[in-house]
Amino acid sequence: MFDTILIIAIFGALILCLLAILLKKWDWLPILLLIILWYIPRQAVPDGILEDFVFLRWLTLLIIPVIMIIQILKLIMEAKEIRTTTIIWPLFAYVCFSAASGIMNDSKIIECVGSTALYIRYPLLFIALVNMDISKKTVSTFVKLLVFLVAIQIPECLYRFLALGIHGDLVSYTLGPWGQFDLGVYSIYVSAIIVAIGIVRGFKWYYTLFIILLIALALIGEIKALAFSIPVVSVAVIYFGLREQKIRKVILLIAVPLVLMTTVYVSLTIWTRVHTYSGNMLAVYLDKLVSFFRDPTQLIVAEKADYSASRFLGSAFVWNILKSDWKTLLFGMGPGSLLAGNFLGTPGRIFDEIPYLNQLAVILGEVGVVGVLIFYWLQLSLLRYITYANRIIEDSDIHIIAVALYGMWIFYAILGPFYDLVWRHDSPNFIFYFLLAYVYVHLDKVSLRKTAELQRPSGKKGKISKDFRVVCKPEKG
Repeated sequence: MFDTILIIAIFGALILCLLAILLKKWDWLPILLLIILWYIPRQAVPDGILEDFVFLRWLTLLIIPVIMIIQILKLIMEAKEIRTTTIIWPLFAYVCFSAASGIMNDSKIIECVGSTALYIRYPLLFIALVNMDISKKTVSTFVKLLVFLVAIQIPECLYRFLALGIHGDLVSYTLGPWGQFDLGVYSIYVSAIIVAIGIVRGFKWYYTLFIILLIALALIGEIKALAFSIPVVSVAVIYFGLREQKIRKVILLIAVPLVLMTTVYVSLTIWTRVHTYSGNMLAVYLDKLVSFFRDPTQLIVAEKADYSASRFLGSAFVWNILKSDWKTLLFGMGPGSLLAGNFLGTPGRIFDEIPYLNQLAVILGEVGVVGVLIFYWLQLSLLRYITYANRIIEDSDIHIIAVALYGMWIFYAILGPFYDLVWRHDSPNFIFYFLLAYVYVHLDKVSLRKTAELQRPSGKKGKISKDFRVVCKPEKG
């Protein structure tokens, strides 16, 4: 009882201090959030230091609404226009469709609201962030802190593995018992930034060494998503960062086969030697992946996908349930119907029947095919911002972030959803949406300036888009 009171008192004092700081330095908010979300939510899991405070696992459900309210009040007091961005439309459509799915499935209101909030909270934070006018100094500090936090994981994890013989989920003490996934995400994002710096400013030998050390973390931590994703994300960043088509073709012809062969070699040799007793799950997953490419119908045919492959092919089991009724197929089983763990005290309708479901399988089960398509409408809107930024931004510092975001988006929207609940966890969302918000703000400023240049008294005008004001130069003549 005393420990509980002490922890509550400490958190109360910290919150008061943070509020006092933020009132004077509101632009420090992302940096403070990075530290908070890095350590606290994952320590609130079973066997974590804060396991008795389950609500801390969902801290952002409380923090983000407060941030939005404060930011809106600041804009009103300063008489500034609110940037809603075009993602407001897919976001609004998703909320409406989730409500319709909940009504059709007679879902509990608390489950419906809780599940929908998990998906929309970070897009809403993105809207709040683009209205903050994030400074370059803030982003520079944020990126340096992110790289530092990942870098100090290297000696910690190596010590626990080499000296204490600890590996897997417990390889990082500071990230908590389930910190393996977060460590993987952070490493993927940092590797994208490091490669982007190399593309824009030139590679240094220690960039390669740092990425090799991150892959070593994947090895000792058995972080299969990291082992698969870092090579793919790095190639994607290089491909999109280089603008010459000839070089891009060379990358596709040489880098992609090389990455595939290296991944196969590591999974069948080095990984096996390190994890002799725990089993070579990377090789198992690779075998499942090869099997999927041979027969993609495993995504929707449950008879072809065994339960051990549920992380990759969980959609097959969900599809098998949905396909019996076209309404269920389109609208799903209702928001919250597949909530895992103890978010609302219930593990969902089919969670106990399947070992693990990835993000695509869960969102498909909850809001059906239409809900998945709406959420990917949102993802494509985000990709549009990234693409425009890489076309018109000239500032090298911001260009680095814009190039890195390509790799982050590929993990967030394509690779990650087939492996874990990336659209619900804090680690894949916060860093991605913060950096994208910064690029968006600068993109908006550049577009305004170019629009003003195009609309000078010469009488020539450029084509104007609602989101970025300008997308092309005026035609000659």
